[in-house]
Amino acid sequence: MTEPAKATGAEPILEVRDIVVDYPGHPPVRAVDGVSFELYPGEVVGLVGESGCGKSTMARVITGLLKPTKGEVLYRGEPLPPLTARRRSPKYTGIQMVFQDPSSSLNPRRRVGSQVEDGLQAARARAAYETEEGGVAVGAGVKELTASQWLQRIGLSAQAAGRYPQSFSGGQRQRIATARALAARPSLLVGDEPISALDASTQARVAGLMCQLALEQGTSLLFISHDLSIVRLIADRIIVMYAGRVVERGRTDQVWNDPRHPYTKALLGAIPAPDGSGRMPVATPTGTVYPRDEISH
Repeated sequence: MTEPAKATGAEPILEVRDIVVDYPGHPPVRAVDGVSFELYPGEVVGLVGESGCGKSTMARVITGLLKPTKGEVLYRGEPLPPLTARRRSPKYTGIQMVFQDPSSSLNPRRRVGSQVEDGLQAARARAAYETEEGGVAVGAGVKELTASQWLQRIGLSAQAAGRYPQSFSGGQRQRIATARALAARPSLLVGDEPISALDASTQARVAGLMCQLALEQGTSLLFISHDLSIVRLIADRIIVMYAGRVVERGRTDQVWNDPRHPYTKALLGAIPAPDGSGRMPVATPTGTVYPRDEISH
């Protein structure tokens, strides 16, 4: 884990300000209700909560895939425009996303090497753009890897570049998706439930690899999950969402060892304890409603 750059006075890479998202309906469904937080350079933040709490909606807003009803997202201090059918400016390829389902996030008709090459091309285009704008080119001073070298970094052979996604396991496909995203040399990587479709024995390895590769090149990571036991292993800070709102936030050790909100306590209580007794966690009674007051450590 890294020490959050906030302590050193660095500017945030991402600012989420009072985001509200309503989905059409009669009445409309409020998926996100006034969420705000910041992410600093080189920081890993875990955004956790149960299914339906608004985590994936937030991921889509942060990456520009969904326009919020209210509020704004700032990337490097500037408002992030929503993604449209037009080609996006290279400057915004500094935000990359690893989706939940590795089977649908890779093109089954293209070899994986060419798909990782897409990330490399995005990095080159952004470097050219930043140089023209008078800024420091992305990845300046960092040796560029080939697609085959990226595949080797995630634990596959160089020959894997010539194969198609369907010839790999789910965990391997998620590693390939991670390599493609990181090959773009992003400043911000968003993992939207990237391990939920994987078996339990693979989840921690993929999460750890994603975190390791991101931090090695200075990429900030927003890791979205419902599993606090995995997030605990990689995150500097944890943000807990419930019913569209943030109800608790703080450093990982504080939230894990001293949860203050009853919903956070319920999430932690749902994690089986490996004590050999075979006891299962007590289920939360159906219909339980938690307060939506925010608690910060």
